[in-house]
Amino acid sequence: MYSGQIFKTTQASYRLKAKIAEGGYSEVWLATTRNWSKVIIKMPSLKALQRVARSEWHYYREHLWTEIEFLQRAQHDARESIIELLDVGSYDLEGEAFPFLVLESMETNLCHCSPPDNLATILSWFQQITQALGTVHRLGYQYRDLKRSNILLDANGEILKLIDFGALQPDDPNRLYAMAGTSAYMAPEQFTPASSAVSQTNSQYRYATDRRTDWYSLGLILFWLVTGEDYHPESPQQDRQRFMDRLVHLQNSDNTRPLVNSDQTWFAGPMLNPLSTHLTALLEQLLAKDRETRPESAEDILKQIQPWITPTLPKPTKPSIVRPWHIGLAMLFLLTLLINQVWSTTPEHNAIELPLDASLLAQPIPD
Repeated sequence: MYSGQIFKTTQASYRLKAKIAEGGYSEVWLATTRNWSKVIIKMPSLKALQRVARSEWHYYREHLWTEIEFLQRAQHDARESIIELLDVGSYDLEGEAFPFLVLESMETNLCHCSPPDNLATILSWFQQITQALGTVHRLGYQYRDLKRSNILLDANGEILKLIDFGALQPDDPNRLYAMAGTSAYMAPEQFTPASSAVSQTNSQYRYATDRRTDWYSLGLILFWLVTGEDYHPESPQQDRQRFMDRLVHLQNSDNTRPLVNSDQTWFAGPMLNPLSTHLTALLEQLLAKDRETRPESAEDILKQIQPWITPTLPKPTKPSIVRPWHIGLAMLFLLTLLINQVWSTTPEHNAIELPLDASLLAQPIPD
């Protein structure tokens, strides 16, 4: 692939501008349409394909089709939290046809920005990420690769969307899976092979994961959103204290909760600082080593933060279009009201009596 290359579908053509990311099986390009609108194009990575036998290329093709099918289903379910699939095409790569995806473009991902400095935005971002994972689970999948680079942010810093569904797998409790994910964000069960697979060779190990595996990664994202730092599993108590200290600082800065210090939260937290206590407890649930003790669903998580979510205003209805005749009609109406008001405030009008000469009435009308 090269900058300037044209990719065509049955609907449009797209010109590649710059490669912006490359993962284990795909690469992502910024592209433009004929009217210069920005889009994202995702396709198989040629470097990745060259590292495996040609007989294994079909796995890369299947990954992309799984992502396409999921996004097509998700368009009707959660366009607010899942990246929008705009178009799909096919191109030739060394004699084989591969699909490519055309996705909406957003400003950046969370790897290239700092976490918010206020609780309202932190909770809003966390809510949106949780809702996105909830959509994945509701459609019958586990995501398995939640990380900051897979969360896109709009130019206003308000809307987040989940991208990259290459590690997606059906959520089947009776199935074991190949290793997938990014090591810094993986849950313990993504590292430890299932007991039934330990005797196999390393390349054939299988892992028992389910939708609750995604909650561990979500806990790591929550820790970063609050502290701006990475979580260290080897020092959970210290990280717990840092998390709570930062929450108290944010609350005091927002001046929306009782002003308390972190020492007070240990013995009177539930009474003096409920948000800090609840969020810290939620963090511990998400980062539980045993997935059986993690929350069951996105709804369970959202219920715990709902009391502190800033209510969103209803979406505005379609704006009314003001026509010129609307203005004229309004002015005529106001003028009518004004005339009536003036008329009603003037003294009562009596008929004017003119003196008449009776002799004039008696005179004949000339021919």
